[in-house]
Amino acid sequence: MAELCDLVEVVENNMECVVLKVKKGAGMQLIRMGCFDGDETMFRLTKGSSHTCTMFRDGRKPVSWSWGESGHTLVCDSLHKCGHMVKRCISDDFGIYMGKDAMKRMQTLHVRSLEDMKGRREHYKLMWWEHGEAVCIHKNGEYHIWGMGLEKAKEYVSGKIAVEHISDIYRSPQTGCYIMDIKGARK
Repeated sequence: MAELCDLVEVVENNMECVVLKVKKGAGMQLIRMGCFDGDETMFRLTKGSSHTCTMFRDGRKPVSWSWGESGHTLVCDSLHKCGHMVKRCISDDFGIYMGKDAMKRMQTLHVRSLEDMKGRREHYKLMWWEHGEAVCIHKNGEYHIWGMGLEKAKEYVSGKIAVEHISDIYRSPQTGCYIMDIKGARK
């Protein structure tokens, strides 16, 4: 099954937002993802500590909803899933920084394709508690994702970068959580 990044192209990437255009003929593949209707033509996601996702659809009014530090819009589960799929596509697959740090935003303004970030250095920090199952992953010094076990987390990171270094497991003196650093170049 195709991933969202295979079905869209970046048509705008500026300091405020990223706009994705759905490729022609991708409607059925969007439907197969489980939360899209198949008539979507574009997605816009704002950058910063809060995100507004706007979904443009053929023949219908656009739909927008927000989440982040400033609160969130109550939406159905499928719209919630759509927004997070769009964000993951932009930040994970295309490698575009979506956070509030203006300098980091500027570093990824050139990204227009999946190829544009290949070879870029990335540093992942996997963190977990002694008796906990969930692993929190930080990427390049910022929270990225959480919820999977350690082996799945290592597999996730290995899928994103060509691993060049994996540190020994150590404990944070501040929190007591276990940490593993993984560094490498983006695939």
